[in-house]
Amino acid sequence: MNRDVKNKNMKAFQITLCSVFCAITAFAKIASYMVPLVRTTVGLVIISGLTIGSSNACIVALVSTLVSGCFLGHGPPFQIVALSAIGYVSGLLSKNKKITQNKTMLCLWSILCVA
Repeated sequence: MNRDVKNKNMKAFQITLCSVFCAITAFAKIASYMVPLVRTTVGLVIISGLTIGSSNACIVALVSTLVSGCFLGHGPPFQIVALSAIGYVSGLLSKNKKITQNKTMLCLWSILCVA
């Protein structure tokens, strides 16, 4: 019984964390749309992939792109696919401790994603 309660609480915590990341990412994109070379969405999707996992990072990328698109106008559909792929790979990278502890590798990964 205790294990079931713990699983329910963890699922609720993951949903809450995912929705908070979605809100922060959508707000950051809306707030920084006038600055031409700032990609806040990519950075926050990478951070969400490293913290909450690959599948939740795909959800963050999808929802934040759709919500910010309601305010700013929807872009091409491959933006959602590209951000979801970045979040998924970031989630896969989070399982490797050598990469996550090396800040240089994380910086190179984020530069590669934005370029």
